[in-house]
Amino acid sequence: MLALLLSGCSSSESSPRVTAAVPATSTQPGSSEPSGQRFSGWSSPVDIDINGEGANNVSCVSGNFCIAVSFAGNAYIFSSGQWGPAIQLDQQEPLDSVSCASSMFCAAADEAGNVWFYRSGKWGPMMAVAPNVSLTVSCATSTFCGAVGGQVAATFDGSSWSAPQTVDPSSDARESMGTLSCVGSGFCLAGDLAGNAYIYENGKWTGPNEISSSLSSSNLPGVDSLSCASPNFCVASGDVGSAAHVFVYNGTNWTDLRSVIPGQQLLFVSCTSITFCLAVSGTTGVTPTAIFNGKRWTAGPTAQDESVTEMRSISCGSPLLCAIAGSGYQESTYAPTPTEIIMSN
Repeated sequence: MLALLLSGCSSSESSPRVTAAVPATSTQPGSSEPSGQRFSGWSSPVDIDINGEGANNVSCVSGNFCIAVSFAGNAYIFSSGQWGPAIQLDQQEPLDSVSCASSMFCAAADEAGNVWFYRSGKWGPMMAVAPNVSLTVSCATSTFCGAVGGQVAATFDGSSWSAPQTVDPSSDARESMGTLSCVGSGFCLAGDLAGNAYIYENGKWTGPNEISSSLSSSNLPGVDSLSCASPNFCVASGDVGSAAHVFVYNGTNWTDLRSVIPGQQLLFVSCTSITFCLAVSGTTGVTPTAIFNGKRWTAGPTAQDESVTEMRSISCGSPLLCAIAGSGYQESTYAPTPTEIIMSN
């Protein structure tokens, strides 16, 4: 499995080679993050899962920290600018999902409904959450996580998981939840293959709610990717016809922004705040990107690696730390210099 690493900063335009990227130093009102971030390139891919089948998912948080999980059941930690060795959590099932609330607390889930917690540098024992269900997990804090898979969902309160709850009793296989983003102290948004959204708020799940008729009527899989910066700002992506559309949720309604990367299908998106999102195309070999600065989407740098076979996820811990996971791609991680970290604060 390969990983792409963003390696620096520059205010120049995109280079066809792997170069650095410099963020602007201005900030949006009410945000601690710089506005107008514009990457000029990704680093060369790094193979962190040499003997495995590739990275399945990755999660990054501010502070130069990421965790990736693989089909081989391994977890890999990125810290201090380097990827650590494989840590085998699951000897029988692939790890499907990982989510970090901080560098001190993360969760990983497998295809059999099990979850492992990472606390203060150590992985804990396996916890059975939803037997025989391929889970997607998302943790907002160390005392609030969600997990979804198929038609069921569960939540974690800091000490134990709730019993899996059937959110959508439909027998339609397309109404299978596979994307999830939890934020704050009790909000989650999940998406399914039919283009529906499900909301967890005030201790209960509601849905399915149609995101867009164009997405629901598509014969392609529905929600490819989902990322929330707050209960009032979530971004989802899904294929409509020959292009991936981006949909924005404002706490009440969804808006179809159409294609932010024209002509591309299978889009993955990650938002760190209402003023920064990064979207990447699942195109093999050459991966176009787009950046949201709080006002509009603009073209980002293209990641290039001819060895990529499938891109599976993206995660940004801050505008200065983003990672792409896939087979062929390594984890795509951006390691900023100390100056760049200061600029992002």
